[in-house]
Amino acid sequence: MTPKKLILRSAVLIDGTGALAVKNAEVLVEDGVIRSVGDSGEHSATDCKIVDFGQSTILPGLIDTHVHLQFDAGKTTEGIIRRQVAATDAQLAMRALSHAQSALAAGVTTLRDCGGRMALNVPVREAIGSGRSPGPRLLVSGAPITTTSGHLHWCGLTADTEDEVRVAVRRMVVAGADFIKVMATGGGMTPISNLKRPQYTFKTLAALVEDARRLNKRVAAHTLGADGCEYAIDAGVNTFEHFRWTGDNGMDYRPDAIDRMNPETQTINATYTGFDRGRFDGPDSLDAVPSELIEGLRDEYAFYRDADSRGVEVTSSSDAGVANVDFADFALSVIAGMVALDDTPEGAIRRATSAQAKTLGLEAEIGSIKPGMRADLLVVEGDASKNIFALRNPRSVYQDGVEVAKSGRLITIRASDAVRHCD
Repeated sequence: MTPKKLILRSAVLIDGTGALAVKNAEVLVEDGVIRSVGDSGEHSATDCKIVDFGQSTILPGLIDTHVHLQFDAGKTTEGIIRRQVAATDAQLAMRALSHAQSALAAGVTTLRDCGGRMALNVPVREAIGSGRSPGPRLLVSGAPITTTSGHLHWCGLTADTEDEVRVAVRRMVVAGADFIKVMATGGGMTPISNLKRPQYTFKTLAALVEDARRLNKRVAAHTLGADGCEYAIDAGVNTFEHFRWTGDNGMDYRPDAIDRMNPETQTINATYTGFDRGRFDGPDSLDAVPSELIEGLRDEYAFYRDADSRGVEVTSSSDAGVANVDFADFALSVIAGMVALDDTPEGAIRRATSAQAKTLGLEAEIGSIKPGMRADLLVVEGDASKNIFALRNPRSVYQDGVEVAKSGRLITIRASDAVRHCD
């Protein structure tokens, strides 16, 4: 039997590599894999379903590598913590699944969860991965490793000594974690912690990374204080979450530490606060955003641009689940990243697609529109190469060549339909 095929056409295609947008393009999908990319009308329509999206943009499915699926993105940090601690395990698992589905409907086809209560998100990942429930491809850390009374200690996994952090790493690996998350500094969601100070000595943090590497797991480190950022760099952490360089007297950014980073194995994962993102929640283009708000954001995150200029990749993630950061609007983080890094729309999309795929070790499978890649695709209304705000208007979402969402809403898919690509 001739294999079923799917052709997607649109006025604009952005492939996720940072290359300039292509006009009037089409993507040929077969058996859930991108077979070729070409000019509109190039491919044969024999035994094939053709979907013409007209004046829209096709781009790779977005990849958000910093979310907290169990957190409820409420108005206040205090409320989020109170509800998190009071919830049952079943309630947290159901909340995590619901949030993952909200992200998928908005065009995020891969998520990395950076910590919640113990290993509750592992069965959520398994339910999605087995096809029992719709959702994005999901990677989970389990509970973040933190000190006694440290940042997010209420997630349940505390460790203080070198031996204890090694045991904590092994506990999460046995529980099914895809990677390890460590709180290298304190954080704002735990007032009794100190975000300006390291939570671990360099030797203890290095022991954690060493044991994770032995077990073939990457390490993501929450880093807000300057000394903690530097410890994490030298310990060999893979992704640096937030990476804010806060010191006793404000910003204490250290370019010499950036120069010690390995661009092949270490990545800065920028997140932007609800306030940062809020600058772009309402306007329909950057032209409608007051110039002082744009310049203020660029000034605040000048250290990201400096690190980027030194050859260290800076990617964009959301921190969804924390106060006022919703799972359904990763697009706001991509927009904020474009402004903060003084980037192009194509460049900003790369930081949220192929660059993120590389941080996960999945660059051979997802993150770009090239032959051989899995057909995880997002279609948005309008030309995203001219107006990045188009990302806020999802028209269709595909996973492995199967349409899973339309106009921001999931489509119910039967398991028997999941391998079909045309009628």
